[in-house]
Amino acid sequence: MSSRWSFPELDGIVIREETGEWSHGSFLYDLEAEEPVREVWHQARPSEHNQNSQDWERWLEYLQSDVDAGPTLVETSKYEAIKNLSEIKGRQTAKKIQGYTEPHGNQKQWDSKYHDIVTRYFWAPSDFDLKSIKLNKEQRIYLTEQGLIPRGQARIYARAGGAIRTTLDRVHTTEEPLNDILNIFLGIAPDNVLSSMFFDPLGFIEDGVIQSVGREIADRFGFGRSNVTQPDGFLLSRSSAVFLEIKTGSNSSPSQLLKYLALAVLEEQVSGRKRQLGLLFITPRSEGAHFWPQLGLHGPEIPDGHISRPGGTELNPHVSSILENSRKHMESVASRIALAHLSWTDLVKQIDAMVAATDQQSPGGQAITRLLSGLRHAIVCHRRTGAGHLGI
Repeated sequence: MSSRWSFPELDGIVIREETGEWSHGSFLYDLEAEEPVREVWHQARPSEHNQNSQDWERWLEYLQSDVDAGPTLVETSKYEAIKNLSEIKGRQTAKKIQGYTEPHGNQKQWDSKYHDIVTRYFWAPSDFDLKSIKLNKEQRIYLTEQGLIPRGQARIYARAGGAIRTTLDRVHTTEEPLNDILNIFLGIAPDNVLSSMFFDPLGFIEDGVIQSVGREIADRFGFGRSNVTQPDGFLLSRSSAVFLEIKTGSNSSPSQLLKYLALAVLEEQVSGRKRQLGLLFITPRSEGAHFWPQLGLHGPEIPDGHISRPGGTELNPHVSSILENSRKHMESVASRIALAHLSWTDLVKQIDAMVAATDQQSPGGQAITRLLSGLRHAIVCHRRTGAGHLGI
């Protein structure tokens, strides 16, 4: 007879078939932590053929109330739970669920796919060649295949209860995931969209081919594995180089400005002098007056001699080397580079205007609309961009 329950396909899970519960039979445990990792049991979902209304009610209650029912799990499972209960009991259970709306055929925005990927690798660390720690059921202890690992030779981490919710919350509160989504956007968006969104605010006119440069910047500038600086965005054409720096909570600094000037020097050493050099900052607040002093400036201009007096700023050794060996070139870059500031709210309003002006009937227009809408969704759903008031 088929099981009443459907369990996730995870490495080494432990199953309670009679109650429909499962637990991580494998842990990634931090040996340097003093607190023990408790075993957390999760509610399995009823199998598709299950006609037991009590099982589906239990599953629905879990989705609504349990902290371990992560947002992605809730989003993908609520409708199925409601549908099955409706068929079994012959009534519209959907009305009882707060916040549930019947889908109208609209697929999730593409930025949500990124969140799904994060969730997938959270549950499948073996994809990164991270080894499982198997549970010895008799001794109720966790051991690696090699036995105990001496302190200092490796760090082993655990998935604690509710950690998936914490992980997904971090996607919407930290800067790095938003930066990842932005770089996916930069790598796909057509030249006219990139020019309008990120060149126009700098006063640049760019009608050529625009390339997005990501982590390959290390090979481009010969950094190797050295962590010099990774721009949040880098757009390059034959005549222009535009750097993007995004902020969601942290402040900028004079040393950060010098790093971007150093990158501009390196780019011109690789590809020649640029007609247009730009650095665009995107931050939560609309007014730029509060921002420029963080860089040691009074406004969006770098005064003569500014790089000669970093004022006790701690500099990366590579930046210090460029400042020492290519000072004249850096001074030239400082005199030519255009600085500008946008808020995330400004950027979302710009996206809305572009979507409104796009032909929704053409395949190309539909693709651009979906691309812009996904970036917009990521911005307004992030809790520290200050753009949430614009709505999804």
